[in-house]
Parts: sequence; structure tokens; C-alpha cells
Amino acid sequence: MNKYDDFLAQYLETQKELSLNKIGTLFIKGSSFYNESTREIQEGEANFIMDKKASTSAGLIEFIATQMGKNSTLISSDVESYLEQGRQFINIGDTFSITGIGSFSKNNTGNYIFTPGPPILLKMKQEKDKNLQENEHSSYYAAQKKKNSNRGIVMFFAFFIILLVLAGIGWGVYKLYFENSSPGISNNVNAPIMDTPSATIQLPVDTIKNSISISDTTTYKFIFEKTSYRDRAVSRTEKLHEFGNNAKYDSVKENGTIIYRLYLLQKTKKISDTARIRDSLFRYFQKEILLEPVH
Repeated sequence: MNKYDDFLAQYLETQKELSLNKIGTLFIKGSSFYNESTREIQEGEANFIMDKKASTSAGLIEFIATQMGKNSTLISSDVESYLEQGRQFINIGDTFSITGIGSFSKNNTGNYIFTPGPPILLKMKQEKDKNLQENEHSSYYAAQKKKNSNRGIVMFFAFFIILLVLAGIGWGVYKLYFENSSPGISNNVNAPIMDTPSATIQLPVDTIKNSISISDTTTYKFIFEKTSYRDRAVSRTEKLHEFGNNAKYDSVKENGTIIYRLYLLQKTKKISDTARIRDSLFRYFQKEILLEPVH
């Protein structure tokens, strides 16, 4: 099939007549060539009048040039070369076929004869149906590809979010386990506690000293830590002494186990002073401060 065959068939369908250089004229119902003697022509089927002096239809070249968006001079030269090649096929006894219209050949007397192909409208409909199916298939494939692509993007973001959630959970578990196991903030009095950088923060000594200067009447143990390890109690109080805090420790028996309690002694007169000192110590140690009066 030549690239110009479809244009030739379309031109014949719309103009009803098509002249081919030095071959003849094709026509279908509705053309000036159609009359009562040609009523046997089927709808859409072409008939032919041989004319070796015929010239190619003037409007054909412009029609093809417009459809293809090319220069009409180049199209004219190309079409004439195509028809010249077709005449050569006919003259050597071969067949020159134009898809969608029919085929030309030569009989024993040297005349050109034409054999119609499928009706032009049927041929064009078949081509349109084929193109439509191909377009629908391409559209479906493109839609599926886009759908799969979008699904892949959604799955990627879902996976990424899951990773973030798992990372957050892991970090939370890490913080919960290790910080709760850390000596500086542990509530587990039975676990061995080691010194941390936070232990080097200066206690609010001024606040405590100011509270002592008021006509103190009651002495309290402000207990800020408990541990079952004596070494911990000793090292912790020594560390606090280095920072000017007169920390002490004692031991009591709880549930059959000896517990060492680290505390600061403070005398207070007012309940507000006691609460203020307790709050100050809580902010520093980040632990519950227990009060025990000294009798």
C-alpha cells in the first residue's frame, strides 16, 4: 500500500471523480460521468474510463498537500512519479493496485481495464473502525499505565509513612526504655544507678540557704533518691558535695531489703517554704521529693 492510496480514495469519495495522469478517469455515483447506462455501479464502487491523454485532477495535489501539511510542488512531483510507476506495471503486464479503489491491468488489445475493489465507503469505514479500535486500545493501555503508575506512587508514600510510624515507635520505645533505665531520672530504686551529666547541675543553694535563715522550727529530710546499692549512695553524695550541696544518706529496711535514701536536711517554719524547697528540688532532680520530719 502506497502512502497516497488513502488520499486518492478519500478524494474520489468526496469529489466523485478522480483523473489519473495518462491512465484515465475513475468515477462513482453522483459524478458527471454517471448516467443511466452505468446504473449497475454499486454504491461506493468506482467505474473507469480509460484515457491515456488524461491529466491528474487539479484539486488532488492541493488536497494531499493540505492533508499532509507539505509543499504542493513536492507533492505533485511525488504523485506523478507514483502514477508513472503504476503505468510501467500495467505496460509490462503486471497489476497496478490502489488500495480502497481497485486495480488496473492491460488486456490483449492493449487497453487498460479496471477491476473495482471493495466499495470505497466500506473500505474507509473498515479503516476508521480499525483506527478507532487501535486508539481505544492505546487509550486503555495508557490509562492502565497511568493507573499503575499512580498506584505505585500511593504505595511508595504509604510505605514511607509506615516507615516513619515504625521509626517513631522505635524511638519512643528507645527513649522510654533507656531514659527510664538512666540513673538521672529512674524511678526504679532497685536498679544500680550511674552518674550522668545532669548530676553536675548546681542545686539552688541560695534558695535553700534563704529558707534556713527564717526562724526555722522544723527540720525535714528532703529525700530525692532511693537505691539498693550503697556504692551508689556514697558516690552520689560525694558528687553533690563537690558542687556545694550537703547531701546525706541513710538506710532503712523496706520489704526485707536494705534501701539507701539520699536526702538534704532543711529547716522550715512555713508550709509555703517547705513546698517551695520541694518544688525547687523536684525541678533539679526530676523526681518525686519525699518529706520526712526529723524528730
